[in-house]
Amino acid sequence: MVHSPSHHRLVAGVIAIAGAGAVAIGTVALPAHAQAAPIELAWNAPEDCPTQDAVLNEIARVLGHLPAGAPVQARAEVTRGEGGRWQAQLALATQSAQSQRLLVAESCEAIASATALIVAVAIEGRAVPESPQTVPSNASRTDGRPAAPPPSPSSPWHNWQLLVGASGIVDDGAMPSIAGGVEVALGWAGVWRAWRVRVVASAAAFAEQSKLADRPQLAAKSEGGDFRLIDASGRACGSLVVGPFDFGPCVGSEVDSMDARGTPSATLPGHTSGQTSAQWVSLSGSALATWQFARMLALSARVEGLVPLAHPRFVIAQPGENREASQAFVHEPSAVALRLSLGLEMRIF
Repeated sequence: MVHSPSHHRLVAGVIAIAGAGAVAIGTVALPAHAQAAPIELAWNAPEDCPTQDAVLNEIARVLGHLPAGAPVQARAEVTRGEGGRWQAQLALATQSAQSQRLLVAESCEAIASATALIVAVAIEGRAVPESPQTVPSNASRTDGRPAAPPPSPSSPWHNWQLLVGASGIVDDGAMPSIAGGVEVALGWAGVWRAWRVRVVASAAAFAEQSKLADRPQLAAKSEGGDFRLIDASGRACGSLVVGPFDFGPCVGSEVDSMDARGTPSATLPGHTSGQTSAQWVSLSGSALATWQFARMLALSARVEGLVPLAHPRFVIAQPGENREASQAFVHEPSAVALRLSLGLEMRIF
């Protein structure tokens, strides 16, 4: 069973893991004059982890020397597991006994250090009490530098990361027809138990679109408007972390700004230049899903609904005494808009 790490339990964890390894392989000491087989270490880990040589150097550092022979064979399969945490399937063997265990830590450096410690203790033939198979995240790095300290035992928050993203986005509702655009985002995220909580600010711009007036006589003259939309938004999300994936809901708000220019000679209300603009606020709710396919990179997808709190009308003013009758309707944002986005997210730190 994997237990949640805390400062005191994790320190005990290292001692216990090492002890369990020594006990499992029998801790049979060889006579001083006997010749043992060389250390056999199979270290299979991603490229951003310490190397096999680094683990061997750590064994030598713990023992004070690298023995010419040792009654231990070790094999470690290292992967990045749930919530971005690292884990290793470690197998130890001697001529008379075998054991397997699961190591879990916040960094690959901690996994490497724990592996080296277990092998070193097995070589020395030491025995210590049993304990959970959880590795402390503050174990020494194999390059001699201390690893980052673990989160405070009093706080379940960990793995804070800066988020930078870019994505393609599609709008259906705010613009005259379905429109494509680009979005950039900046945010901050932290893992709380099995959830990744994030706060993100983003900005988007959409390609210009044209729409003709609703009056046939004006449409025949190609009179209408050209529309451009930009927005700035903020949202808070809580997503359940399942291995490299996380998914969950978001809530937020958005400020939209739309510019309109009359075409080819239409004059919009109050603007002899034929140009006008409108701004409004929308409330948003969305579903977010991400896939972390590399150490710092993830694909993100979002489906979002927006409810504008205002519905500006864009019209063409025509000569006449009756103002309502003289206005030709061109465009009005929908009561509900739909957004789809797909992009790349970089997670820093």
